[in-house]
Amino acid sequence: MVLTHTWLDNFCGGILVPSQGLGYFGIEFLNWINTNDLSHVQDTCNMEDFISTYIPELVSSTKNMMLIKCPNFLEIKNVVFNLNGNSAPGPDGFGGLFYHSCWDIIGTDVCNAVQ
Repeated sequence: MVLTHTWLDNFCGGILVPSQGLGYFGIEFLNWINTNDLSHVQDTCNMEDFISTYIPELVSSTKNMMLIKCPNFLEIKNVVFNLNGNSAPGPDGFGGLFYHSCWDIIGTDVCNAVQ
């Protein structure tokens, strides 16, 4: 198989991409960038500026910090004890009842694995 490459002009000058390796949507996105007026973007080679212009912020910085913080022991225990004890086992082979009844023995290990 012979690999060919295509030169695509883009907002930072150009890019050489393998014709067979770049998906349809990637090419379409680059074509969209080339055909739309980006003059209102101050520095199109600055990715942060580009992202903030075209990708809306759906989660505030405060909510994002809450989402990415590591859960504490009590939060993990609350989630485990909210598992249905009679539910089918998960991929580890253990159902909720196992975690409920053995929490005193396995709680620290479970929390360490989650954190």
